[in-house]
Amino acid sequence: MNKNKGLAVFLILLITYSCGHRAPLIIPKPKRPDSITNFDAIVKCEGILLSWLPPLKNQDGTEISDLKGFIIYRKRGIFAPPELKLKEYLKNSNIQLTEEILPPESEFKEIDRINFNLQKWKKSSLTKITYLDKKENHLIIGYTYLYKIIPINTKNKKGKESKILEKIYFLPPSPPFD
Repeated sequence: MNKNKGLAVFLILLITYSCGHRAPLIIPKPKRPDSITNFDAIVKCEGILLSWLPPLKNQDGTEISDLKGFIIYRKRGIFAPPELKLKEYLKNSNIQLTEEILPPESEFKEIDRINFNLQKWKKSSLTKITYLDKKENHLIIGYTYLYKIIPINTKNKKGKESKILEKIYFLPPSPPFD
C-alpha cells in the first residue's frame, strides 16, 4: 500500500508541476480575400459596365471558401481633357453639357454591394462578374470616373482592394445607317 501511496503522490506532483506552464495563446488572424483580377470597364449607352474575376485565394495564399460578395466604390474625377475633343463630339451629337464644371471628388464613395456565391460560380460558367453603373446614378457626360472593388467574406472582413480603374463617361456614337 505504501508503494501505491508513493506512486499517487509522485503522479500528483508531476501533474501539478506540468500543468502550470503553457505556451502563449496564439489567436489566428482572420482570413481576408485577395484582390479581384481582370478588372475592366466599357462605356455603354446605359452607363459604365464594370467586369472582373473574383479572387480564388485569401491574402495568406489559402484557398478562399467564404467569399460573400463585393463592395463597389466610385469617385468623380476631372472633366475630360481637351485633347479628347469630347466637347466637339458632344456638340455634333446634340448633347448638352452642364455649364458648371464640377470639382473632382476627394474620396471614393460606396455605390453598391453585390452578393456572390463562389461555389455556384465555380460550378457554372466561370465568366466575368459584371455590374452596370447606370447613368441614372449621377453619371455626368464628359467626366472621368474612378472605380475600385473590394471583396468581402462572410465574416464581413474586407479583402485587398482592386487597382483603380478610370473611365470617361460619354455616349458612344450611334452605329452608321446603311
